[in-house]
Amino acid sequence: MSRYKFLTFNIHKGYGPFNLFYNIKDIKAYLKKENADVVFLQEAVGEKKGFDQIDFLSKNLYPYFLYGGNNFHKKGHHGNAILSKAPLELKGNHNISQNKLEKRGLLHAVATFDEKEVHLLNTHLNLLEYHRKKQISWILSYISRDIPDQSSTILAGDFNDWRGKVSKVIYQETDLLDVFKKIGCPKTFPSFLPGLSLDKIFYKNMSLINGAKKSEQRLYTLSDHIPLEANFFIR
Repeated sequence: MSRYKFLTFNIHKGYGPFNLFYNIKDIKAYLKKENADVVFLQEAVGEKKGFDQIDFLSKNLYPYFLYGGNNFHKKGHHGNAILSKAPLELKGNHNISQNKLEKRGLLHAVATFDEKEVHLLNTHLNLLEYHRKKQISWILSYISRDIPDQSSTILAGDFNDWRGKVSKVIYQETDLLDVFKKIGCPKTFPSFLPGLSLDKIFYKNMSLINGAKKSEQRLYTLSDHIPLEANFFIR
């Protein structure tokens, strides 16, 4: 049974806290060092002034990648992305926006590891709890309707769920498990002085080995979020 490493990281469009420094090269160096099998990215820039962050980050590191644009504007667009060492099949990029200011999505792909399929769902939820509850309700209905119950599944991303209310809904209404439930949700925001648990990894039908909040000093300025890691055996 092989071990696989998954990483979720809101890269803040490549900028550190307060947008002081543009760190996309350092983010790529970090991903290379971490050497995860799959990376879930939020706030990744699909195009701005002719530059594609997903293409840049994946080059020579990840042969397979998918991008789901959510926020489109005159200068370009950004959204969620999945980088993978295993082949990916796009299942959909779904608009779950609840207002005109926060353009949010759910990116769904299937990765195949040694003939074993894993459903990968990457999301970024709204700032207001009322909107987050509506978004997670839609996501859970989508999972129940469109993903076979026995499928290996990971739901990861920036949930903006600092009060833990959305997580409770997931616990109560699905068989998705929180990687960090037993040890407490890691505080991942702001990166330079983490005080809020915004980022999450949920899973089902996989064997969890461990989860970790990354804690290297350079992460304090790489983005405004700290990445999370989870390691699994795939059944």
